[in-house]
Amino acid sequence: MRWQIRLAVLGVSLVVLATAQDRASSPNTRGEGPVLSTLMLDTGPGSFRAEGEGTIVIDSFGGVATVFVSGLDGANKSIRVEGLRREYDDGSRVCFHGSGRVVVRGKFRAVNWMGNRMRGSYTGKGMIRLYGDLDKDLKTGLVWYPGFRDDKGKQIIENWETFGREFHVPMPKDYKPREAMGTPQLLDT
Repeated sequence: MRWQIRLAVLGVSLVVLATAQDRASSPNTRGEGPVLSTLMLDTGPGSFRAEGEGTIVIDSFGGVATVFVSGLDGANKSIRVEGLRREYDDGSRVCFHGSGRVVVRGKFRAVNWMGNRMRGSYTGKGMIRLYGDLDKDLKTGLVWYPGFRDDKGKQIIENWETFGREFHVPMPKDYKPREAMGTPQLLDT
């Protein structure tokens, strides 16, 4: 009886160990915690529309941009602006134009950005539609979930697409990255 218990414990231990190793080495492993509740953005010319809640950080530089926020709500709602000028504000919709930083927090019907050059992030819950445009080097922007890695441990970075693409935050469990055209590289400032 004693050897049967030891054998059962050994069997269970081997199954747990194999499962842990399989998870650690499987391709496209998801990280833990809030890291996959963030989507990073880096683009030349393009635009996006986000819907949901959380924090959107937009750093527009190297040209001008327009940021439009609609239906901002929630107990901790706020818009912090540095460098852009307010062009329109009717209480439920506000529009900024120029170069600089916009940080939107709360629940929002829509946050739109259109411009020449932007780095940013979306942390929270919702979706974002990206529309890329080609820059002078025929590149579009880049998008990635920090911590989402391939089987070799390399960060998976995808291209924005010129015909539009929808991403969800947090990253869906069944998310499959698209094949990158060429080698994605982060854009220079």
